Amino acid sequence: MENTIIVCLWIFITLIMILYYRKKKKPLKNFLFGVLTGLIALAAANQFGGCLGCKVNINLFNAATAAILGIPGVLMIMIAQLLHF
Repeated sequence: MENTIIVCLWIFITLIMILYYRKKKKPLKNFLFGVLTGLIALAAANQFGGCLGCKVNINLFNAATAAILGIPGVLMIMIAQLLHF
């Protein structure tokens, strides 16, 4: 049940991000910036997340979430870990 909620939330936020990037003047540049900041945030959460009690592992799902959703995706991963999903 919890996994279904997380997957639905992930799909919903992905659709919002696609709509967001399509409305920008330079969608590819903005998308690449979002990917870069998301992956940097994932690396920071992996390195320093232990201080907050939710160290994020770097795996394919987390990397895809960080790349597609950016910083909001990393925050979603951290919240899911804090709530023990």
